[in-house]
Parts: sequence; structure tokens; C-alpha cells
Amino acid sequence: MAMFRPDTLGEVIGLDKPKQVLAVAINASRTRNKGFPHFLISGGPGLGKSTIASIIAKYTNGVVHYRLGTDLRNENDIYSLAQQCKDGDIIFVDEAHVMGSRAVIPLLTWMEDGKIPSPNGPQVVAKAIFLFPTTNAGKMSNALRSRCKTIHIDYYKETEIAKIITQCLDKCKSELDGLIDYSKIDPVAIEMLAQSSRGTPRIAIEQRLEPLIDFMLSYQSDLTVDLVTRFMDVHEIHPLGLESQDMKYCEKLAEQMSVNGATPVSANAMSQITGLSSDVIEEVIEPFLNKIGFIAIHPRGRSLTKKAWKKLGFDKQYGNPAKTASVSDPEIPFTTDSMKKAEQDAEEILAGEELINSAVEHQKTIVKNNRTLVQQPIMKSVESKLNMSTSNTPESLPTPIAKDSDVINWAEIEGFLNNGKFKLQNYAVAKNISASDLRTAFIARYGNRVKGQRGRGGGFVWAN
Repeated sequence: MAMFRPDTLGEVIGLDKPKQVLAVAINASRTRNKGFPHFLISGGPGLGKSTIASIIAKYTNGVVHYRLGTDLRNENDIYSLAQQCKDGDIIFVDEAHVMGSRAVIPLLTWMEDGKIPSPNGPQVVAKAIFLFPTTNAGKMSNALRSRCKTIHIDYYKETEIAKIITQCLDKCKSELDGLIDYSKIDPVAIEMLAQSSRGTPRIAIEQRLEPLIDFMLSYQSDLTVDLVTRFMDVHEIHPLGLESQDMKYCEKLAEQMSVNGATPVSANAMSQITGLSSDVIEEVIEPFLNKIGFIAIHPRGRSLTKKAWKKLGFDKQYGNPAKTASVSDPEIPFTTDSMKKAEQDAEEILAGEELINSAVEHQKTIVKNNRTLVQQPIMKSVESKLNMSTSNTPESLPTPIAKDSDVINWAEIEGFLNNGKFKLQNYAVAKNISASDLRTAFIARYGNRVKGQRGRGGGFVWAN
């Protein structure tokens, strides 16, 4: 990769606006003897942040000190770095948003005053140029961000990637002379490589061009459309740049949408379905799929667009997406039917939760009021203590121990029922029996043959 890196801004393909900003800064530092500004460079991996640092170093004649954000955790790390620098050197802090908070304060004073706090007072250090490349500028310290000029590097156009591939082939022409017939390089094959490079120079060079050259030499073939097609088939690369894990993601998402009426699927659900981590899904796979218009991300999840459905052949596998969901418009991910189904599912879930909660509370009440429940294997000893007949007692229900019992006279109770109503609470008080134990024994004996009456007075009556 280093041998393909541009040496000047003029050699950089694409990045028109970032190049203009850098050209102005370089010109100002030369003509006005003005210090070179610090830069915050945001963009995805492999888009050229390191290339910009190397170009700035050539214009300023400084040495580049590469550090990861995780290397700078506190003031000691900053002080150690400062001892290695000279005036005009460039400090390149990759993924600067993960720097430790204790490293930020001494870094700020270094950037502004050329000094670092120490136990012996502020120490003068080299005046350096700071470059903060990051894939997540939103997590950068506000204080650092306000002290830098900002450059954003976006994905490259396919035509720009094709030019980069051609430029790299030209740079290694002396190395490949006699091995590759440059006159037979098919421009369409270069375009195919560019289309599959996900708008990223690093992928175009390291994951497409360099492996393709090895593949080409192995097959002793020219750089043709047929060769590129075979290469992409062997490496499981889709013509649009999707790789095996991207295809797996799309296939599983299409499968879910065909089953659940096109309802969007959450990242956690996709992680479980595909076996990929949520970080890989949200930081690697989805940004690219979203960029090429293959997925729409909603508050309730993500869904495939009509474009993806057609381009990946899911219309043949699962039918017309219009019959299951409107996936062409990211803002309207549901059909009326799928929304109704989702609402019904939500109502069923809530009803189920209420039923479960009610059962749990009922069970808690039983356990609280009946401290000991005796199962069928020892029911006879329980019945003897209660002086009960077991002829009508369901075998599946537990019989409680009556702690305060005198004698339960079932004939007397049935007399109350035959005469109109049995008031369980009054009977328990009269017989000095636990009302909860009596209620459990009463229900165990009569079951659905009796029913309770609500309202003032209450009590039980025969059900028929």
C-alpha cells in the first residue's frame, strides 16, 4: 500500500474539497510564515487519512509520529510523546475519539501554548502539528474539536476508484514488466474492480487489485472481464462489492421479512440470526448497505429496500416485495396489514404479560396465606386432622393443614348451601378455623359445583 500512496496533492485522485482546504493551509504557512493548523479528519477506514498526513509531512518537512488513541490515556503518555518530537513534527493520533480524558487537558495546553503542565511547573515542548483522524467525530472532545480545522472524507465515486486502480498499475509497471501485457488490460475489467471496491481506495488496492495480480499470474491470464469474474467468484465478492458476511446479512433479513410481513428487524435480532456481533453489523456491514441504498434503518429496526430485493434476486426467491411490504420507500416501511399485525401481536403480548402477572400475584397470596401446602402423597394424614371425607376431593389439588381447626362439619355446610347460601367467613369465625385454610379445603371439595357471590354479604351457593 505504501508504494501506491501519492506524494503530492496533485497526485491525489478525488477529495476535491479536502485538497482545496489543505492547499490553502500549505500556502498560508509558506507565504505568511504562519504555523500550520491542526486538523480533525473524519471519515471511514481506508479513505486516505494516513495519506493526507504523509503529504502534509512532505510539505512541512516534519517527521510523522503515529499513535493510536488508545495509546494516549493520561498526562504521562503525552509527556513521553512530547520528549520525542521536534518543532514542525506531525502527531497523527488515529481514532482520536478514544483518547483518555486525562490526556486531553495537557494535550490542549501543548496545542495552544507549546507547554505541558508538570509538577515543576509548565515545561516548554516542541511546537507540533496535530492531526486527529477519526471514524466517529461525534465522540471527540469539544475542546479538541474547536481547536482544529475539520476535513471530512467521503466515499469515492466509482470513476475515481477506477483511476486509482489504473494509477497503481502504472506505478508497479516496472515490477510487472514482462509478467503482464499492459496493452491487453480491459478497461471494463478495471471498472468491475472499481464497482466492487465499496468506494474505498484501501479495499480497491489491498483486497481487489493486489490479490487479482497474484490470481492473474497464477492463471497466466491477461486482465480481462472473464478473469475478474472468476476472481470475484472464487473470493465470494458480489459485483456491487458485497462480501460473504454482507450477503449472509441480506439473505437473513430477506428471510425474516418474508416471514413476518416485512416488519423491520432489530440489530440484536440480526446479530442472533446471523451469528455476527452487533458491532460488526452496525459499524461495518450496515453503513455500506445503507450507502448503496440496500437497507433502510428505522427506529424499530432495519428492512431491505426494493432495490436490494431486486438486485439480489429475492423477488424470485420470495416473490414480489410489494405483496409483503413497501420496501421502496425508507420512510414508509410498513403496509397497513403488517402494521395491524404488529399491533395485534403487541396486544397479545401485553395481554399475556397481564395474565402471567395476575397468576404470579395469585400464587403469592396463596403461599402467604397457606404457609404449608401438603401434596397428594400425604393427603390422608391431612384429611384425618380435618376429619374430612375424601370421596369428592380432586386428587390433583393439594389439601391444606388447618392450624386452628376444631371440626369441619361438611353436612352442616351442605345444609347452608341447600338452604340458599354458605358464608365461609362467618363459619370460620364461629368454628375458630383459619378462613384461608377453610376456603382452600372448601374449593378442593366442591370445585366448580359451587360459585361465589359478589356484592354485600357475599357467600357461596350451588352452581346449578
